[in-house]
Amino acid sequence: MEQVSSEPSLNDKAGGPPKLNPPVLQILGPKDILECQRWVGVYRPGTKTVHEAWAGQSLVKFFQVCAEEGLNEGKNILLPVSFAHKTAYCLCAPFSPEGQDMAAELAVVIQKWCEPQPLGFFLAKELFSKKAIESLLCELLTGLIPVGFQKFYLYTGSFDKAETINIAVELKARLKRQQHDVMIYH
Repeated sequence: MEQVSSEPSLNDKAGGPPKLNPPVLQILGPKDILECQRWVGVYRPGTKTVHEAWAGQSLVKFFQVCAEEGLNEGKNILLPVSFAHKTAYCLCAPFSPEGQDMAAELAVVIQKWCEPQPLGFFLAKELFSKKAIESLLCELLTGLIPVGFQKFYLYTGSFDKAETINIAVELKARLKRQQHDVMIYH
């Protein structure tokens, strides 16, 4: 796949101001999840500790356990995980039924956690409806794009590929209404 640069490109004949390439949202399946080194997920309140939920499993399984069985933490958790000779970092946030309030707080946490770089979102069907995922991602990207985040990955847990593409298309339309253009790859 062709790499998309966030470097300014010259406006060919119009001579206007430089334009930035739009941010990219790429949909990933389980085999591609290692393309991203920083993932954000949400967990429900539960009884498992972070280490019980991880137990050396895959990122997909870890986030699924967080969504289905929950964690006993009650706060944002940063977890470095190593597997397949790579290290990934997971930010797990407690679930909040008030998605927009959660999104604004999570955008601030993400900005403190890492400088703008590729960022993946794992949002499970067990916690969110498709509309809630669209709203949460719209709020998050609206908060992250202006501060320089340009590449996003989406893995939506147990949604199938068609449902995930539908979420991404609706998200693109919502962001466009807020003056943010996003390219979608799947």
